[in-house]
Amino acid sequence: MKPDDDEITAAEFCLGTLDAAERSRLNDAINRDPALDRLVRSWDRRLAPLGDAVPPVQPPADLWAKIESRIAGAGLPGTVTVRTTQGEWQPMADGVECKVLWQNADLGRQSLLVRIAPGATYESHYHAQDEECVVLAGDLSFGDHRLNAGDYHLAHKGGTHPSASSKAGCLLYINTAL
Repeated sequence: MKPDDDEITAAEFCLGTLDAAERSRLNDAINRDPALDRLVRSWDRRLAPLGDAVPPVQPPADLWAKIESRIAGAGLPGTVTVRTTQGEWQPMADGVECKVLWQNADLGRQSLLVRIAPGATYESHYHAQDEECVVLAGDLSFGDHRLNAGDYHLAHKGGTHPSASSKAGCLLYINTAL
């Protein structure tokens, strides 16, 4: 005898394999349909001994800490994720602030987000190492040299560029020396 769709769905409901939407739909249907309710209770009686046959297992003491770490953004093994709400913005100059995303002392490098408020300026500075900049939003100008969202800018080691300013404000991703 081949089981019908109700039989299969009732068994999946008891096993806990339905997604949340389907489980909710079936709960509503069980409340309206006495035959479906009996079918689900029948499957529950048949499957319950399976749970009783498995001995209880104490999870490792550090399991919850590992779960919390993954939820907090540990993400994929071998990677670093910094959420929008993580990290602190630090002032660099009037109307200019940065948030450190990553630092590597061995390489002498760091990745930053930099926000420049509308009309703010960041003074000219020397580059001890190559500095990469991507304009994520807004505009950035070095004198007459204007960058817009999506533009990439590389300041080579040993160079100095004019002061940076932004008319509308901007958000930058910068990879630079520590």
